[in-house]
Amino acid sequence: MSITFETVQLRSHEHSYTGFLYTSKEQVKKLKQENKIRDSDELFIQINGYIFILDGDDQYRMEEIGINRYQREFLNLSIQQNVELSIFRLPKDKEYRLGVLYMEIDIQQLQNGGSQMEIDDEEFASLFKKHFDGQFFKTGQIQLYQNNGNTFLLKITRTEVLSVGVESNLVKFGNGGMLNDKTEIEFSIRSGISQIKLKNAHKKQTNIFREDFNFDRLGVGGLDKELANIFRRAFSSRRFPQQFLEKYGIKHIKGLLLYGPPGTGKTLIARQLAKVLKARPPKIVNGPEIFSKFVGEAEENIRKLFEDARKDQEVKGDESDLHIIVFDEMDAICKQRGSVSSGVGAYDNVVNQLLSMIDGVDSLNNILVIGMTNRKDLIDEAVLRPGRFEVHIEVGLPDKIGRLQILNIHTEILRNNNALDIDVNNEELAILMNNYTGAEIEAVVKSASSFAFQRIQNINNFQKQVNYKEDLRINRNDFEEALKEVKPQFGFDSNKFDLLTQNQYIDFGEQFQYLQRMLRNTINQTRFGKSSKLNSILLEGCQGAGKTSIAAKFAKESGFPYVKLITPESFIGMTEDAIINSIGKIFNDAYKSSLSCIVIDNIERLIEYVDIGPRFSNTILQALLVLIKRLPDKTQNRLLIIGTTSTYKILKQLGVASCFNQTFKVPNLRKGQEIKTVILNYLNISQKENGIEEHKCQMNEKQSAEIEKISQNIENIPIKRLLMLLDMACKEENELIYEDFMSCYQIAQMNHE
Repeated sequence: MSITFETVQLRSHEHSYTGFLYTSKEQVKKLKQENKIRDSDELFIQINGYIFILDGDDQYRMEEIGINRYQREFLNLSIQQNVELSIFRLPKDKEYRLGVLYMEIDIQQLQNGGSQMEIDDEEFASLFKKHFDGQFFKTGQIQLYQNNGNTFLLKITRTEVLSVGVESNLVKFGNGGMLNDKTEIEFSIRSGISQIKLKNAHKKQTNIFREDFNFDRLGVGGLDKELANIFRRAFSSRRFPQQFLEKYGIKHIKGLLLYGPPGTGKTLIARQLAKVLKARPPKIVNGPEIFSKFVGEAEENIRKLFEDARKDQEVKGDESDLHIIVFDEMDAICKQRGSVSSGVGAYDNVVNQLLSMIDGVDSLNNILVIGMTNRKDLIDEAVLRPGRFEVHIEVGLPDKIGRLQILNIHTEILRNNNALDIDVNNEELAILMNNYTGAEIEAVVKSASSFAFQRIQNINNFQKQVNYKEDLRINRNDFEEALKEVKPQFGFDSNKFDLLTQNQYIDFGEQFQYLQRMLRNTINQTRFGKSSKLNSILLEGCQGAGKTSIAAKFAKESGFPYVKLITPESFIGMTEDAIINSIGKIFNDAYKSSLSCIVIDNIERLIEYVDIGPRFSNTILQALLVLIKRLPDKTQNRLLIIGTTSTYKILKQLGVASCFNQTFKVPNLRKGQEIKTVILNYLNISQKENGIEEHKCQMNEKQSAEIEKISQNIENIPIKRLLMLLDMACKEENELIYEDFMSCYQIAQMNHE
């Protein structure tokens, strides 16, 4: 309900300094009664978005409201103008108390006409809070204030309400706030005013973070440790005054480098940090944007980025605001000097210019330069030394707790709007999303939403209106489909390994069972061993013995989140350098995962070995020798390497075999019973084991005799060759004839001699 009053001048000079608005006592009493406000409580009113206390005085009539000149100015009111006001009640669901109040001091009148004065800002703030306690202040508001006989005009430049804790159900009040004893007041002198000096400005502890700063409100999940390191290294010193730091000879950190895989949150950290700091709006630059086709313009673009910080420091000195400059794709700007061949040397000049701005003769102290890159190794070493980008924070893959935090962030709106089904369990999803980056987790949520939307629309008929359902919810099945669609970059090569494990896996005897036990033991040792950060196994045997299939099966069975296959087929047509870079990237990515498995198939083909000569690629060989024995960078990360070869003696001579911790031979089929077992599995025929007969196809006497003859007349045959011969010799309905099989066998033997 709004009430109309006529604006008048204040009838008492003292009323100008109270901050109140005034009307008659009877009007105040009437308004309190109508709105059920106790006589002892203040009557708050709202005019044009500003909140005041309305007090009563006998000098005013019922329809009049007294407002001083400065209040009328920011309220855009004039004398005898009708103004509508409304009763304001203190909100119960919002935090309205001020945490920080920023004020600009101007002079209206100095005592005895003085020309210079020093203000003890701590005492000034204490008296101001005591005088105006319980009143509301908002940005743009002007308050007349008397202190020690001096009259000041105080302009509110910014307000921040008290921090709302994560546990609180309150939200922030968005219309200024109420002054209280917990409010921190920050003063500044209006530009051009030289008569006033703040006494304790240089002694005050600097709070560079906004009062509502909260880790949980950053919207950055799974990076608690990284954020803690960033604040400790880059921001802790900036909370102390410059004189304190000079006592200890400490200089501010000027450069911060965030590096790590794509999608892990580097850019998000930089953007969110800039929001919570009491700093100028950050300048965010994408690396390639710096360069220009005109000579010298790239260096000029670098200088322009630092120009505002330079001017600010020249005017304010140590009191200058913090200026943040963010370089995305840092490796595009700061390449190794001399690595790029260009006529004008633009890349080298940009690096030199950036270094001179950060750590040159006239270096600035009010800057923080944040660089982000996926390729730290490409950046010039001079850029990374202390005094420049000296703080290096690796932003890696989130762990289970981190994935849960990220998932909670991206599903918060869905839960709050009741758009998420109760069968969606974020903790369960976080476990399934092993090795997903933050960006990939967000992509899973988007994909799940798209599957939910698909249920209420016909994608074959876009002319038909979509039937919106307010009760549409994203369910667990949507997330399961999304996980199939969105695969992690640092995940499992499912397509490649599925091809290698699509054939039947046949347990043909004791030797094979022993090999299985040893492989499983090595997997468990890698997962649970106290000192086994790196385990490597070399599987050697004849061609067709099943080495690749066994390696693929156990890599898949390991359940490690990062499983990759290195095979010669992937590098056809590539140069040696390209092959080494590709292999190196697979290993570097593996070091970022807590549990990783790499299968290196057909090593002799990978190093391009041929018998004639003999010849091989020594460059690729040396790279493999280094990578196979290289330990993961982090103590908690573990790596299992499984290699396969058909030329063990050659790898032994080249020193590759000795790089592996263990070597196991994948045996051929040597015994008649082993061969018989494979044939029976191939034909899907039952056989008795320990008196128990599996329910498969039944075998007649003739067929039994044929199989027995085959198993007794061949020996030392690789399993894949036997399966190939069975494919060639078998007729319809799995009929196997000894003569036909042996004919195929003799041809195969001739081809392999």
